[in-house]
Amino acid sequence: MKTREKRAKGRAAEKNVSGDVEYSYATPVTPPPKKPRKQAGEQAARPRLRAIEGGKRRRKIRTFITFAVLLLIVAALVFLNTLSPGGLVELSETLYAGFHTGSGFPVRLPDERVEQLYLSGSDLVVLTDAALLEYNNSAYQMFYRQHGMGTPVVDTMSSRVLIYDRGGKTLKIENRYETVHEETLENSILLGRLNESGSFVIATRSQRYSAEIKVFDGHKFQNSYTRYLVAGEITGLDISRDGTHIVYSVVEARNGEFVSTVYICDIGKKDPIATQVYENAFIVAVDYKENDRIAVLGDSMFSSLDKTGAGRVDHDYEGRYLKLADRTKKGFSALVLAEQTGDLSGTLLLISAKGEVLADFVFDQELRDIACTDDGIYGLFGRQLVLLDRKGAQKKVWETGQDVSDIIERNGCAVLLKNSEISIIDPESQ
Repeated sequence: MKTREKRAKGRAAEKNVSGDVEYSYATPVTPPPKKPRKQAGEQAARPRLRAIEGGKRRRKIRTFITFAVLLLIVAALVFLNTLSPGGLVELSETLYAGFHTGSGFPVRLPDERVEQLYLSGSDLVVLTDAALLEYNNSAYQMFYRQHGMGTPVVDTMSSRVLIYDRGGKTLKIENRYETVHEETLENSILLGRLNESGSFVIATRSQRYSAEIKVFDGHKFQNSYTRYLVAGEITGLDISRDGTHIVYSVVEARNGEFVSTVYICDIGKKDPIATQVYENAFIVAVDYKENDRIAVLGDSMFSSLDKTGAGRVDHDYEGRYLKLADRTKKGFSALVLAEQTGDLSGTLLLISAKGEVLADFVFDQELRDIACTDDGIYGLFGRQLVLLDRKGAQKKVWETGQDVSDIIERNGCAVLLKNSEISIIDPESQ
């Protein structure tokens, strides 16, 4: 009995074990749904796309900055190229020549006869009977060049100097670094003027005419315009700042009286664009001022014109004679008038480029020379240098002695030529 029970229990146990195993392997177990796995390329797609977009943006910014820098460099080069008639090469040469430092003013000049003192930019140009000299702000002598001319005449602009032999045939164009041009003309020279663009105009004698006028460009120095005068004597000449116009004056004798005519010419046209006639007047000079207005300086009157010859404004000297004139290239002209020859007293007139009287006052001392500032006038009275305002009131006085022969104005300061020495008076420091 016990044996049967044991056998039955054994079979039951085997059956239970067998059922467990069969259930475990026979019943499929459904796994939980899995999220679809992204491919490696898909996982990196979005971040990589952002990186590419950012790289393109940075490249665009770098390209734009590079282009802007190149544009600024080109603009700077173009601007610098306009600062000198000879372009960047001449500009770099003149800048290099001006780097030297002197010992300051006063400065002693060579033992030669000094003819006159001029201003070229901020440099001082000295003409002697033998040479042309130039000094920078610190009184360093940048050059000494013999001119070899019998009657030298000088005209200046900010970076060049024209020197020609009046009655001779030679002219030269100088800068700080070198003689940039030298020419011998066919006929003797009467007048010459230089402008800020480097162009210059020369009037000469002529075999067939009373005179010839020629305009030369400031780069290759080629003759770009020629005009012939058939009658009269040329007494004044100038060229506009951009080199496109010239003005000249001619004096003739008619019925025992002087008659002066001012001609304004566009060098691109055959005939003058305007003429102005001045009866019973002897015109001694014509000058281009600010905005290319024209100042006409006569022995008995002063006149102002616009660049087309219109807007004429005249100032009669009312019987007084012209004693001194400061033909500054600024926008005004200064005239000293006297009642008669030998008078120590007189009247000082300051006239704007538009013909307006800016100053009109009487002085009772010997006035030997004048130089205009932007808002005042330096007057060399006997042994004193006096700074006047435009009403004639004294602002400052300096004892200079009797040997001062010439004064010019530079940046508000007075530059004095005394014997063979140049000195500078600064009203702000003295």
